[in-house]
Formats: sequence, C-alpha cells, structure tokens
Amino acid sequence: MRVRQKSRRVRWWRRTCPIGWSLVGAQETSARLELCCLSHGMDSGDAVLAVARLRVTNPTGQIFKTSLAVAIAPEGAIHALAFEKHAFFIEGRPVFIADTPSRGAILAESPFAARPLTPQDQAHVESAKGECRGEMLFDLVLAPGQTQFLGFICPLRLAKGSEFQPEFYRTLSFDKLFTEAEKQAAEKPR
Repeated sequence: MRVRQKSRRVRWWRRTCPIGWSLVGAQETSARLELCCLSHGMDSGDAVLAVARLRVTNPTGQIFKTSLAVAIAPEGAIHALAFEKHAFFIEGRPVFIADTPSRGAILAESPFAARPLTPQDQAHVESAKGECRGEMLFDLVLAPGQTQFLGFICPLRLAKGSEFQPEFYRTLSFDKLFTEAEKQAAEKPR
C-alpha cells in the first residue's frame, strides 16, 4: 500500500484557496486533480470560483476500497472553521463545497489538538491563534475499470447581493465550468 499526498494552492485576484488531498491505496490506482478559476455569471453579477475535479480510476481487476481526505489548512490565520452540508466555512464565509456527500469532517483548533475519532456531519472550532484546520472524509469503492469523479467548488467571491447556497453550487456542471474557464483564459490578453 502507498500513501500519496498532493497539495495545490489556487491563486485568483490575490486570494488563495488551500486545497490538499491524500489518497491511500494500491499503487495501480490512478488519481488526477484538475484545477481552474473562472468568473461565473449569475443574475446578480459575477461570482469568482476556483473549481477542482478529482478523477480516481481503478485499472485493476479487483475491487478497490479507499478513504480520501480533503484538508483545509491555514495559509494565513483561520480563527473559526465550521463544517455542515458537506461544505467548509471560515469565519462564516463559504470556502469549500463538495458535490458528493462526504462521510463528514474532523476539525481541530490547532495542529496538535485532540480530535474526534469519527467524522461529524456538523462541527465548529475556534482558535485565538488562528490555527483551525479540518479534513472532509470520503469512502470510495471502485469496481474493476471504474472511474469516479469528485468535484469541489471554492467561491472566492460571491456575486453582489447574493447569499451562499451550497445546493446551487452542487447543481453546476463541472464539465461546463472547466470549458468556461478555458474560454475565459483564451480571451484574456497576454
């Protein structure tokens, strides 16, 4: 068994969304993380979104079971971190929404703080030092030859006057978001 850990940081308009993930499993299993940023038009104006799509493939002839942890760790101070409805919130702002229901999350107020042993559907931690962190957990079971996609949206800026509604973001097509991001990148002057 091998543990693979990847960490990517998405930068857009001087804001950063930390996205880290780790996948435990057999060496034959492949994973690919794709990232993009785009302005997404809404009725109340443009929202700016960072989008991640993780593709996990089982090319073997055996069933593959694994756990996936998607981590939120501070690049700067995080004084309050919450988890509910398969989304992370930093100090009340939505920062990370999963399109697939997770097993829950484990949150901690510092790197070495005691943590619950089982994921929770709803959780909240605070830290005077700004060291909050958390992991969203997924259980994956892939049949031989099966590929599974998991999508994540990080709203870097909400449209003017809009409120965060995780269900709206989960209805977005990730293929269309990536196509739109490619189009916007091609239109930008170099």
